[in-house]
Amino acid sequence: NHLVDEEPRLIYVHFGGVGRATDLARGLDRALAHTSTPRPVAATTPAPLAIDSSLVFSGLGRSGRTHGSVAQVSFMLVPGTVTMHGMTVTPALGYASPVNIQAISASLAVATGDFAVTGQQVQPMLRAFAAHGITATALHTHMIGESPTLYFIHFWADAPLAKVVEGLRAVVDAAR
Repeated sequence: NHLVDEEPRLIYVHFGGVGRATDLARGLDRALAHTSTPRPVAATTPAPLAIDSSLVFSGLGRSGRTHGSVAQVSFMLVPGTVTMHGMTVTPALGYASPVNIQAISASLAVATGDFAVTGQQVQPMLRAFAAHGITATALHTHMIGESPTLYFIHFWADAPLAKVVEGLRAVVDAAR
C-alpha cells in the first residue's frame, strides 16, 4: 500500500522487536521462510547516472547520495526525542524520512518514500501533496506506544524532475 499501480502488487509489513540482534535476525529469517520473498536478492547492475543530483540536492536543501539514476535523501521532521517503552528511539531505527527520486527519462522522474511526522504536521503536508500533484498513498503508524505518536505518510510522485523536487520541497516546508 505504499506504491500506486505496481505490478506485481507489493504489500509492506512493518515489524519491531527487542532482544539480541542474532535472535531477532533468526526470528525474521524464520518468518521470511514462510513467504515467497526471494532470497538472496541479487544485486542489479547500476544504470548510468542520469539524474541531475545537483538539482535534487539544492532544490531539497539536503545532501544525499546517488546510485545510478536514483537520488536518495533523508529528512528528520520530528522535533525532539521519541521514546517507546521507556527507551529512546533513534531516527534511523524508527522515524527518519527517506525519499528516493529516480530519473525515468529526460522528461520524467518518479519519487517515493515516506515522511514520519507528528499529528500536527499531517494536514499541512497532505494539503501540500495535493497542491503539487503528489499522491499520498498511505497514512498510518509504524510503531505502538511511541511518544509522541508518529504518523507515516507514504507518497508517489511522477512529473518532470524539477516539478517533483519543487513539490517535495513544498511538502517538507509544510511540515516545519
